[in-house]
Amino acid sequence: MTAPVQPVPPSEPTQRNTPMCPSFVGARVARITRLNSCGAPMYGPDNVATTIGMVTVTFEPEVSEGDSLETKNLNGELCVSASTPDSMTGINVSIEFCQVDPAVFTLLNPTWKTVRNSYTHNRNAPITGFRIGQSFSDECGFALELWPKAMGAVGNACDVDENPDPSDPHQVNGYFLLPYVTGKAPEEWEITGDEVATFTLNGRTRGGSAWGHGPYIVTRDPTGQPSPLLHQIEDGSGRAQFPDACYGYDNEGQPVRVNRDPDHFHAEIVTYAPPEARCGAQALTKPVLEFVDDGDDDPQTITVKLANPDEVAPADANGNRPPVWVSFGDGTPRVNITKAGLDPAFTVSHTYAPDSTGEFMIRAVAPNGVYDELVGAPGATLEIATEGGQFEMPFNSRKQLTAKLSTPSSTQPKDVTVMAEWSSGDTTLASVGNRGNAKGKVRSANKAGTVSITAAYGGLSVSKDVKIVPPKIDRLVIEPASAEVTEGDTGGVQFQATAFRADGTSGNVTSTATWGTQGTPDDATVAIDKGKLTCSAAGASESPSGEVTCSITENDVTTNAEPASFTIKKAARSVPVADENNPHTVALTLHDAPDGVLTAEWGDGTSDRITGAGPHRHTYADDGTYTVVVRDENGAEITTAVFTAPQPASRKGKR
Repeated sequence: MTAPVQPVPPSEPTQRNTPMCPSFVGARVARITRLNSCGAPMYGPDNVATTIGMVTVTFEPEVSEGDSLETKNLNGELCVSASTPDSMTGINVSIEFCQVDPAVFTLLNPTWKTVRNSYTHNRNAPITGFRIGQSFSDECGFALELWPKAMGAVGNACDVDENPDPSDPHQVNGYFLLPYVTGKAPEEWEITGDEVATFTLNGRTRGGSAWGHGPYIVTRDPTGQPSPLLHQIEDGSGRAQFPDACYGYDNEGQPVRVNRDPDHFHAEIVTYAPPEARCGAQALTKPVLEFVDDGDDDPQTITVKLANPDEVAPADANGNRPPVWVSFGDGTPRVNITKAGLDPAFTVSHTYAPDSTGEFMIRAVAPNGVYDELVGAPGATLEIATEGGQFEMPFNSRKQLTAKLSTPSSTQPKDVTVMAEWSSGDTTLASVGNRGNAKGKVRSANKAGTVSITAAYGGLSVSKDVKIVPPKIDRLVIEPASAEVTEGDTGGVQFQATAFRADGTSGNVTSTATWGTQGTPDDATVAIDKGKLTCSAAGASESPSGEVTCSITENDVTTNAEPASFTIKKAARSVPVADENNPHTVALTLHDAPDGVLTAEWGDGTSDRITGAGPHRHTYADDGTYTVVVRDENGAEITTAVFTAPQPASRKGKR
């Protein structure tokens, strides 16, 4: 017989006062925030207003009824009777005002014109009224937040904090949010002599809000720290990861199916105090919090800076600033980063307990409730990794790098690639993506070198060198394959080296290749520099020649080209000899002279047309030393020689 299954005891004690079933009465305050055409909050001047001038707010769901499905059998009896489910297409919102705040009215209907105390519609001038035209628009809208009083609230909302933070008093309220509303035509207005005039404005919610977690602090996280919405508003993509209750959970506790239904209305109990009502529009300005490297080697200490104090907390005439509170996510009291003594740097350091390692949310909250947040990682280490561990990539290629965070208590590093901030030390060598799915993706340029890629996260920063190398060279070719170099010609002959690479590209590598010569006669003198070949002496050989060699080394791999051949064209020479019978007669013999008719200028003002090697004779009338110049058909000088008439006795020929 099988024994009965015993109940499983709870793994942890049941939390006390878990039920929260309040009644909502009235509303302490309402906040209206302008949205752009994507349904996201618009930052900047005149984009938010808070008011207590509402009399009633009415919500009326707009429902599209499902279709009836009925089928009868052959006997005419009802076989199937069902209907498709109803769907809510939106919520019609009607707001009755007893106070006329022009800023609120123009936020609810962005096509209404804002009247300012200025001739030029100066945006900095105060708003004094509004004008209504005939058109309405659904291109931009507003978000509506309400804080009703929570009567009879029990449970966690009413748990007593034994160590309250005087700068952060708890107040139990309801919190209603309509994340995406567009304006509609208003109802009739009536002004009488014995009643307060009220104005009723209308709107309608729509799905697809980009509100996300919202720009404001409205609730508290599990540690009790002030926080934005813990779960972002669902826009229909499944980003909020709410489980679909109809499908339950798998064996690992994960929802079988995510509820992708777009959110139109949000309600919860909160203990964070609502904003104060103010007449007129205010700026939606976000505090900018940055990590600062203060040189402290203590891994438990993190320093942050408020980068825009004059925007979010401008000083008054006495130099005092409203507080911007910074919390470090470990339950310690918040710090006012704008208090006297911290300016002008507006930095504050925080040291976590020795056993506090991992990730902590650091938040700065401006006076208007708008926040910025960073993730601090005390006691952690950050590293950059890549598949295969190879930080080398060819030209015009991509490589994905990952940022991994390790803590003393973690068994596996955490991938923080999409949360890290990425930068490149030299974008001419390689760039690195820093948005969305492109984060950590390195793209190399068509240039060799080493670039430093940096990832920053949690107050930590790490860099890795990535080497950009050209694709492998399959073959190296010298052009021209053969050439003739002239003895004594300083212009020489220019050879070019072309590298053909594995990716199908090719390029000129003449200036970076290694050049040489081989096979020339021992008495010949040739030189080659960056592919330019010159010959200063051809030597005695009748037909001197040789080869040009070329090689290139990349990534420790040397590629050799097939040698190119060259011949040396000897320079023309003339040898003057005194005639044996007359010392005033020169016999000129040419060597390696070009073919054709040449001109011999004898140096005494006379010249002759000559052909062939000679000897060519000329008799001088007077003693002296003469320079003989031989020119080609174009008049270019070929060779010169010096002759002295009469010859010295030691050089005279025999008679």
